[in-house]
Amino acid sequence: MLNLLIVVPIILSFIIIADTLICMDSLASVYKSQGRFKDAEKLFKFCLEKRSIKLGDYHPLTLQTVEHLGTVYQSLKMFDVAEPLLIKTLECRRLKFGNDSSDTLMSIKTLAMFYEDKGMLEKAGEYYDEGYQLTKLHLGTHHSLTLSTQSGYSSFLYSRGRLPHAEEICEECLGNKINALGIENPSTITSLKNLAVIYRAQGKLQMAKDKYKECMQMAEDKLGKEDAVVKLLTNQLAVMC
Repeated sequence: MLNLLIVVPIILSFIIIADTLICMDSLASVYKSQGRFKDAEKLFKFCLEKRSIKLGDYHPLTLQTVEHLGTVYQSLKMFDVAEPLLIKTLECRRLKFGNDSSDTLMSIKTLAMFYEDKGMLEKAGEYYDEGYQLTKLHLGTHHSLTLSTQSGYSSFLYSRGRLPHAEEICEECLGNKINALGIENPSTITSLKNLAVIYRAQGKLQMAKDKYKECMQMAEDKLGKEDAVVKLLTNQLAVMC
């Protein structure tokens, strides 16, 4: 029988180390959000080294840290350093978890945004399209990652001047958000505004107005005329007119 006086301290020390690394990873993420990229880089590198030793290179937390470090280098415009880290994360997640894993699908989205940021637009489009197809297939149309992937893909297509395709994706995204989040959700309203911009860019001003009126009526029926969301949509429609 194992000696508990030996085993328990070992287990506790492992738990303490794991908790410490989680806290450090979270702090590094805060630094990144504050634009303190060098501080974030140091903490992420430390966490990556320790997690690789304690958990192995394929552990979800290790791969998460690899991806976080890659996005820090992306923010620093160190694309040549960031790219292999982000590719490694996706390849490892595909191998270990498959294409139906939300972690794998997040890596696809991250790489799409990376290549868009780097200016490699054809490659970005390939990843955006793959993520768009796979999130719907494996996560469903109402999953938060599916919705954010659709939003990003639509914006990317709009920036490339591919307006009919952007319109198609944005209309789909708006419908999904209305069903999943409600018309009153800020993300839904953002998609409505984005769709109106796409309509207007194609000279479809009346379609933009009609879509606002449709959503405004939905919000009014659900929330009442005096609700802040209804007033916001009314004001946006007035500016459009």
